Amino acid sequence: MGAADDGMQGGALRAVRDVPAHVWLLAAAGVSAWWLWRRRPARPPVPDTAENREWLARILMTEQSFHNRAPDESEWLGIAWVAINRAARGSGRIRDVVDGRAWFGAASPPRLSSATILTSGNGPHAVALSAAIFEGRLRNPIGRREHFIHVAPFSRCMSEGAVSGGRGQFVCARVDGYGLRRIPRWAVGRDSPGGRAQFPPVRVGTALYA
Repeated sequence: MGAADDGMQGGALRAVRDVPAHVWLLAAAGVSAWWLWRRRPARPPVPDTAENREWLARILMTEQSFHNRAPDESEWLGIAWVAINRAARGSGRIRDVVDGRAWFGAASPPRLSSATILTSGNGPHAVALSAAIFEGRLRNPIGRREHFIHVAPFSRCMSEGAVSGGRGQFVCARVDGYGLRRIPRWAVGRDSPGGRAQFPPVRVGTALYA
């Protein structure tokens, strides 16, 4: 039995050695192409329309308060995908989730003309980022998360896991780079005391996404 096994292994090795070099090169190229395909940025799961592109740029402008400075691209990407994820779960129209009080109770700029919103302040940056997202040139850094907060404004706390607020909507949680902060429970993972987040929170720039 041992001799037979050795013979079979030897035959297999000879068969491998006999494979032409160009076949190995084709196989390697195929594996590389598959790996790159798996790592390609995904296109948004909402229709690629002029309206969706514009309203994605609008909410990015609003979140930056029209500042005329180069944006933190990583943080803008996170905010953009919050809007996209919410729209994908609903009508597919980004305007429906960012217009007026639909966006965390903060008004977006629907009264401004397209020409104004897309050319003033950070408008050109927002337009370019929106286009890159819809064209699949930038990666989604937050997965399916639909909420975010900026941690810095939230007060410090002392007892991790302590729930507070009139309806128990806040919890004292540890956030990387910020220590213990009293933040909404939906921004804390379920594996942490008092957390309710469906997905483990991730930090991108100065924002926490859940």
